[in-house]
Amino acid sequence: MLRPLETTDIDRLGQLWLHLACTHHPSLPVSYWEARLQDTLEQLQRLYAAMQSSGFSHVSANDEPRLTAWVYANPRDDIAEGLVAITPDNELHTVFVAPTQQRQGIGSTLMAQAMYDRNQLEVTVLEENLHGRYFLQKHGFEETARSYSMEARQDELVMMCRAA
Repeated sequence: MLRPLETTDIDRLGQLWLHLACTHHPSLPVSYWEARLQDTLEQLQRLYAAMQSSGFSHVSANDEPRLTAWVYANPRDDIAEGLVAITPDNELHTVFVAPTQQRQGIGSTLMAQAMYDRNQLEVTVLEENLHGRYFLQKHGFEETARSYSMEARQDELVMMCRAA
């Protein structure tokens, strides 16, 4: 079931993110992703706080669009198994599903939520993330640009999907 992010989800989602980032980017050392984990956890905390203060609306108190996120939680135990987050400028910030829950339509459900009431989405993905690129292509994303990331030492692909 889809629901808004809860504070109790943050540690689990951070660990899922770390596991998947390491798994799908084999050329980058685990330390590369571990160094980004704290930032990811802080982003999730800020996101939760912003959602609480705005009553889970898609706009902030001053009517500006803001980052939105939805969690897929297992209906049996309400444990977070997936996350999608979208920035105010329609960038797909992240989408992921726990490995044990993949290939069950959860990612597609999260993507449908991400596209809801949007004309297009854009995402940047590292070239070696073949699993992520395939998933995005399956959901209508096409490469529109690429540039070299000095930090990751590989190309970053910009992919875009327009609503049907």
